Amino acid sequence: MIIDKNDCKVAEFFDKNSENLENPIIKSFMSDKRHFELVKEAVLMPTNSNKERVDNAFKKHYTKIKKTKYVSSLIYFFSIDFDKKNRKLNKQQQLILDKSISNDNNTTTPKELIQDESAVISGVFSTRLIDHIENEKLYSGLINLS
Repeated sequence: MIIDKNDCKVAEFFDKNSENLENPIIKSFMSDKRHFELVKEAVLMPTNSNKERVDNAFKKHYTKIKKTKYVSSLIYFFSIDFDKKNRKLNKQQQLILDKSISNDNNTTTPKELIQDESAVISGVFSTRLIDHIENEKLYSGLINLS
């Protein structure tokens, strides 16, 4: 097996920085093949251009991770707040109209005791406008028009 000089240089770099490479963010950065190749190229040819490309790639990667973490935290805490508000509302506004009024075999519920106001209102008002006019001049004017 032939060991290339470049491979030794890259292996030496990774050995020297093994502690830093255990960082989860750096691990995820290095797990991408493109990023690994950029780092490898920067180690083999340490020009400013190569270093800048690695830096820019890492900045983009780090920003992406930070945004993902931020959105994940937002979702997590909003869901907790939503659950708290929902529990509070359910506790304050319990649906007790369906429960029976007494414990014996009586099946009457409070919902059944509520009077339907629409039935009362429809009995008061007729469908004809003329039946509701009290002013005599207005009444006679309406009679003349119809």
